[in-house]
Amino acid sequence: MSLHPYVVHDGEPQEVAVLVFAHTAQEARKVGFDALTGFDCSEWIDVRAKRLRKHEGYLMGFRQSDEPHCIESMPVCPRCEKWGAPPVGDGCANCEGES
Repeated sequence: MSLHPYVVHDGEPQEVAVLVFAHTAQEARKVGFDALTGFDCSEWIDVRAKRLRKHEGYLMGFRQSDEPHCIESMPVCPRCEKWGAPPVGDGCANCEGES
């Protein structure tokens, strides 16, 4: 089974979220929980994991291992201040059509 990218957060992805590479959402939740508790904002019951299918090829470029792991610091788009999409012009693929 191969690793997939997941966003893991405590219900407020705009506040704190990490990128996790895992085989399943449950595994991503377990791996990401430790990183989120470092931000002092999470209880296990609140932690969510969602597979990131959009821009999966771009995100897989950040994978550091063949084992499940967490990336706590991702490059952020200067325009929309979010991560997860490849850069396009002065923004990213997510905010490219916004003014």
